[in-house]
Amino acid sequence: MITVANLADKIKSHEFTLIAGENGLNNVVNWVHMVEGEELSSFLNGGEIVIITGIGLQKEDDLFSLIKGIVRYG
Repeated sequence: MITVANLADKIKSHEFTLIAGENGLNNVVNWVHMVEGEELSSFLNGGEIVIITGIGLQKEDDLFSLIKGIVRYG
């Protein structure tokens, strides 16, 4: 079983700094998704790590809308 803490520990040597989400470090990660738009967040089921490159973000508030969609689908 892989947790967010396991993943964070693996990338510490890459200048990774956790700035939020400490309460979720023990969450189990079931899958990894690349999500670039709010409409793709509907494919989430919960328990995923979501990677966002920013390629699909066109407007200033697109990231906030994307994050709200990700939260909506767990």
